[in-house]
Formats: sequence, structure tokens, C-alpha cells
Amino acid sequence: MDIGVPEDCSQSEKTRRRVFTGCSIFVAAVAPLWGLLYVAYDETAIGLIPIAYSMITLFSLLALSRSVSFWPLFRTSQLLLMFVLPIALMMGLGGYVPGSAVILWAALAPVGAIWGGRGPEATAWVVSFVAAAVLCGILDPLLGNSNNLPDWLVTSFFVLNITFVLGVVVGLLSFYVRERDELTGVLLRNRELESAYLAQEVSVRQNDKLATIGRLSAGMAHELNNPAAAAQRATQQLADVLFSEGQFDVERAGLDLTDGEQAALDAQIENLEVRVQQPEFLHPLDRSDRESAVQEFLESTGVPDPWDVAPSLVSVGLDATGLEALTTQFRPDRVAEVLCVLTRRYQRRSLIASLNESTDRIIGLVGALKTYTYLDMAPRQPIDLHEGLESTLVMLHHRLKAGIEVKRSFADDVPEIEAHGSELNQVWTNIIDNAIDAMEGVGVITISTSVDNDCVSVEIADNGPGVPADVIDHIFDPFVTSKAQGQGTGLGLNIVHNIVTQKHGGAITLSSSGSGATFRVDLPLVMPVSPTDGHDTIGSATGSDSEPARM
Repeated sequence: MDIGVPEDCSQSEKTRRRVFTGCSIFVAAVAPLWGLLYVAYDETAIGLIPIAYSMITLFSLLALSRSVSFWPLFRTSQLLLMFVLPIALMMGLGGYVPGSAVILWAALAPVGAIWGGRGPEATAWVVSFVAAAVLCGILDPLLGNSNNLPDWLVTSFFVLNITFVLGVVVGLLSFYVRERDELTGVLLRNRELESAYLAQEVSVRQNDKLATIGRLSAGMAHELNNPAAAAQRATQQLADVLFSEGQFDVERAGLDLTDGEQAALDAQIENLEVRVQQPEFLHPLDRSDRESAVQEFLESTGVPDPWDVAPSLVSVGLDATGLEALTTQFRPDRVAEVLCVLTRRYQRRSLIASLNESTDRIIGLVGALKTYTYLDMAPRQPIDLHEGLESTLVMLHHRLKAGIEVKRSFADDVPEIEAHGSELNQVWTNIIDNAIDAMEGVGVITISTSVDNDCVSVEIADNGPGVPADVIDHIFDPFVTSKAQGQGTGLGLNIVHNIVTQKHGGAITLSSSGSGATFRVDLPLVMPVSPTDGHDTIGSATGSDSEPARM
């Protein structure tokens, strides 16, 4: 029945209005039978009360059915009838006992108010019912306490009244319990949807972030590679010019050396070349003492600016004793010039070696960056896991060099797998970076690989304190972190989990103890087709975040 139920009502409100209206019509249809039963036992005046209830209810339905105010007017009229008529019946029948406790029907007024969702109004009806019950109790001795109804009928009505009213109350409670359960289910489903949306939102934001970083990395790699390669070529050309045989012959001719002295100088030059490639690292205090002794010897031989020459001679491997032996191979007036030639040559060679090392380092980093981010490659391609792990270690070199030892145990039979290379490198970065944090920059990280049937496994273990037991079961959930407040977002391992399981169809597990934590990543040789493959923003020219999301 849709009487008085507007379309903009909620489903719960529609149900309440229909049930309330339907029950009112049912009682109005049954009430005349009740009234006729009273009439049959010569209680005509009492019998008219239920009949009057039926007529008033039907009249209000007909009169108000087309009114926009149907529901509030009909509801109010029914609550009044529920309250007034049972009290009138009870008093007309002679009190509580002969009236068969029919006053219980008046308790349906506050129940009906609650059914309509109006708490304050229901409270008012409850107060009114209690007041009426007390008043009826006071008047009960004055009512004559008799009627024409047989005892069996009074008892039957008493049982029916209690049973019906109790049934209505139980039905009301059942409805609200069911509504509560449904609402709880809706809340749980909403929470699941919110979690799914959150995971998707985190993934989208991470993808956007990686795409931006990837574009910047692509441009930066290109801009760095060209000048680094040019500097490397120029360094090599400069070395060819400075250390050509012609240039050395000119320097040596200016010294006016004998054949024996030239042979001794050539021997020192060969020693110098070896020292540049394999420098001797001295303790700072030992080096300082040796430089002081060499400087004193140079001052005694008349070498200009001995404080400037001494460090270079020490780097070549000479000390005061060695210099004294060297000077015996040259005429006294040639010693200072020979030492100056050796010093200048070492300084030039050392500078060239530093330039070569620096440009090689830059080119190596650019190459590692390209491998790490898989720039200019398809999002989904065959990749070498070992190469990805090595490029990740290069990218994290600045964090590893302080006190972290990396041990590798790579299986020889690991084949290439089909995957999103840049995203897998993001996985290795997050896990290794978390291990560094857990060990507070000092410890051992062990990386091992193996093949098991159609899967490749990568294990990354550290010897840190491990992960707390209360965190392990939720370690891959969003915003779960074992780090101190403010040091981690709790998204890093959630992203790792999504990349491994959702994007690659693999599995990731964590085992932990007081002696460290081990992450195991199992990846299929052939990557399953993902619904997001056609919209991938992490693959081609996207890169990976060089500063990963913290766990």
C-alpha cells in the first residue's frame, strides 16, 4: 500500500509507513467483530467503542487519502485512538480485572510513536500511559468491578490482549534488530569499498608520481649522459697530450741528465704510474708524520716550496729514506728539478685519474638509471632480475656505503621473466630501503635468487631487529608501519604488495625473528594479463621513485 508514502522517502521509512497503515486497517476490520461479541452479552454501550474505532479509522483513510498531509494526520489520529479507546473500554467494563487488562492496548501508542521514529514524542506517550494507568488504578475501586461477560471470555480476552500487545512489541524489536544488522552489513560493505577505493587511489597517485619522476629521469639521464661522455672523451684526449712521449722528452731534455740519471728517472716514472692506479692508503696520522719528514728532507736539499711538493711525493710512495736513496742516483744540482718533475707529473696524472673516475661514475649512474627505470622500453617486457637488483643497489649506493654489507647469492639458472621492470625495481627499492632503516645503517643484507618450477623467487634478508609480532599480520595493509611516528607513511609495503600480487600475479611473504626479517617475492615466468595493462603509467619512460614511499 502506497497511501501517504512519497517517492522521496527512504526505503526504511516507506516500510514503516506501510506497516503502520496496514496494521491500522487490519485492526479496524477486526474491531467490529470484537464489538459485536460485547453486544451479544448485553454490553451494547461497550461494544460500540471498538465499532467506533473501526469507523473513525476507515473515515480518516477515506478523508485523508488524497491529502498531502495524509501521513502526519492519519498517524496522529491513530495514536490518539490507540490511547483513548482501551482506557474507555477498561473503565466501561468495570476496572482492571473485568476489563481483561485491555489498557495494555494503550501502550501501543508510545510503540507506534517509536515506530514512526520520533523519540521525544514516544517519551511523552509513555509518560501519558503511566499517568493514565495510575489514574485508572485510583478509580478502579469506584467502577463497580462487574459486567455481563462470562469469566471464560474475560480470561480469554486477558490472554489475547497480553499476547497481541507482546507480539507487537516483539515484532517492533525484531524489525529494528534486522534493520541494525542490515545497516551493519552496509557499513561493512562501505568500509570494504572505501578500502578498495583507497588502495586504488594510492596506486593511481603512485603511478602519477612515478610517471612524473620517469619523465624527469628520462630528461635528466639524457642531459647528463651527453656532457659526461664529452668530458670523458676530453679527459682521454688531455691525457694523451700531457703524457705523450714527445712532451716527456721535452721535459727530460730540459733536465740535462746523464744516461744513468735518465734510467733512474724512467724507473721512478713507472713507479709513479703504478701508484696512481693503486694508491697507498695511509692512516691520517702516519701520513702526516711521513709528510713532515719528507718536507724536512726537501728543505735540506733546497727544493722550492717543500710543503707543496711533500704530499705528492708521499702519495708516490716515497719517504725520507727513499728520497735519500733517490738523490744518490742524481747529481746534487739536478735533485730539486727531478723531484719537481716527478711531483708535477704525479699531480697531472692524479687529476686525470680523478676526472676519469668521476666521468665513469656519472656514466655508470646514468646507465643504472636507465636500467632501473627501463626508460624508452615497453611497459611489459622480458627482464633480467639480477640486472634489476644490481641497478637498484647502484641507485641506493649513497645509503649502503656508510656501513651496509651486501651479500649476493644469485642462482645461475634464473631465466628472464616477463614483467614491468620499473615497478619491480620499485619493489626492491622499498624492501632494501626498509632494511637499511631497520638496521639503522649498519648490518648485512643478503639477496638470493632461485627458480622453482614456473616461478622465480627473490629473497631479501637483513640482520636487523625484525618486525614486531603485532605488525606482521597487517604489514601489507595501508598506513601500517613499524617505524616511529613521522618516519613512515605506511604505504610503501602496501604498494609493494599491490605491484607483486595484482600487477604480476605473484606472492610476497614476510618472515621475521629477533635476528632479522626476510621478504620473499615469488614471480611467475609469464606475467598474467592485467586489466590495467592497457593504461599502464609506470612502464615506458616512467621511472621509479628514487626516494621510495616509506613503510
